[in-house]
Amino acid sequence: MKSKKQISFILLFYFSSTIMAQIPNGSIAPNFTLTDIDGNTHELYDYLDQGKSILLDFFAVWCGPCQSHASTLESAYQAYGPNGSNSMIFLSLEAENSTTDAQCLNYGGFPWSSIISYPIINNTEDVPNQYNIDYYPSVFIVCPDRTITEVGQIGLNGIGNFVDNNCDMTIYENDLSVKNISVNLENCGAGPHPIVEIENVGTSSMSNIEVQLILNNELVESIIWLDNINPNQSVNIEFALLSNSNLYSNNLEVIISEDDNISNNNLTSQFNLYQFIDSTIDFTLYLDQQPGHISWEIVDSYENLLFEGSGYGMALGVEQESIYLPSNECYSFTIFDSNGEGTVSYSLNDGTNVINGNNIGSSQSVNFYIGPLIGCTNQNATNFNLNATEDDGSCIIPITSQEINLPLGWGIFSTYIESDNMNIINFLSSVESNVLLVKNYLGQAYLPEWNFNGIGNIEYHQGYQIKTTQECTINAQGEYFKPNENPIYLNAGWNIISYLRSSPSPADLVFQDLIIQDNIIIAKDELGAAFLPEWNYNGIGNLQAGKGYQLKTNVSDILNYLSNDQEYE
Repeated sequence: MKSKKQISFILLFYFSSTIMAQIPNGSIAPNFTLTDIDGNTHELYDYLDQGKSILLDFFAVWCGPCQSHASTLESAYQAYGPNGSNSMIFLSLEAENSTTDAQCLNYGGFPWSSIISYPIINNTEDVPNQYNIDYYPSVFIVCPDRTITEVGQIGLNGIGNFVDNNCDMTIYENDLSVKNISVNLENCGAGPHPIVEIENVGTSSMSNIEVQLILNNELVESIIWLDNINPNQSVNIEFALLSNSNLYSNNLEVIISEDDNISNNNLTSQFNLYQFIDSTIDFTLYLDQQPGHISWEIVDSYENLLFEGSGYGMALGVEQESIYLPSNECYSFTIFDSNGEGTVSYSLNDGTNVINGNNIGSSQSVNFYIGPLIGCTNQNATNFNLNATEDDGSCIIPITSQEINLPLGWGIFSTYIESDNMNIINFLSSVESNVLLVKNYLGQAYLPEWNFNGIGNIEYHQGYQIKTTQECTINAQGEYFKPNENPIYLNAGWNIISYLRSSPSPADLVFQDLIIQDNIIIAKDELGAAFLPEWNYNGIGNLQAGKGYQLKTNVSDILNYLSNDQEYE
């Protein structure tokens, strides 16, 4: 590894009306992407990944200490910005929701645009809450490793000294960064569609990267990215539609395989999902002191104007309207305040779900869908969706039992259930009167008539030969041995193996890895039907749940089954 120092710096002026503790020193600074009043976009992590150190100055246009500090920051901009050493980047973010763009240029005679020449961002969204700001100005420096430190109203030399002493940029050989999480909500009822951007900020190409997507603290999908990601290259990884997200607030987290720098191996993001079940929406508007400046509209996914309102005359009045919107469609509601104060509030309510809004600034928009909420409605399923109103057939019912049918005479059985007591005497207790003999692959026996148990416990990876006096059924209860998580260990020579999948699969496909390695001589079922790879002959057909199979190998090996949601090809 090698290290270098790059001094860069962003001024971000920001505030939250919620009183809480400031973000702790040494923690990871939350990422954001915001647009300044000139239409230019700025992303925090993008600058950090370039080796930039960033100064965040959270301020308000009316704040006296902020106004006094502005000229000091402008001096730093001239020294370290494009007119000086060009080693820093400056941005300013105004934190009050009610502040207009015009006030960011001049507030009460204080000429902000004349004092500072770096970009000003006014629409700061939820960033103040993420940084837990409770006073102005709040000044932080974020180092390239994304750690944040509060530095107070620091001067020009103090800025440079802090960065020099604390923000060395270390270049790693293997270093992938989770750069961005975007969520496409325009699928109109099909579900949110996450797309994750991964960037290689190291010096070596990387591949075979595991990327995990976690929704509301539960792992929902894991993708292995096999292709090379070269240094300075970014790739977008698309995940499946999220069918189990919550109405309203959702939290997404992305985690990638650990590399030389774990500080940028994860990222979180929030999104809101709004949906109404009923087509009749009750709209309530709570006006402010200047109602004439307020207007609103609802458009469909084709931008057709469906409803609108304006020209209100009663200060602090309440306006109500019932709106009918066809189902199975997406809509956008937008409310405007031409005065830019945005102190109105509103609600959209179908009797079940509610969208509330306030502090709109000059405008606020929200997208929503009307129609049944598709998902799993079975409460016994592992992916049960509490909000779903219509089942989509996606329910995953956990396997907790198994019926094993035994033929008259000789047979071979196995189980994919782990019961509380796996002793073979207990496991076969319900059919004991019909059992003459049970043997494992070593020839060890269980003889009920003699009360002799030479086998001990049933093993999940083994099958057992059994002789009965009549057809009978074993009912096993317990937890499921998942096929993809429980390998079958093979000895050199003869084995009797279990089959752990819940559905049948062709023997030649299940054994294909052993065939490729030339490590299977023969396999047989309980009827003596054979699978002979040398002759490309499959007399067994499909392997069946509850059955066991004799298998002869050349050397010891491991057989891995696919999960139940995968198919052999």
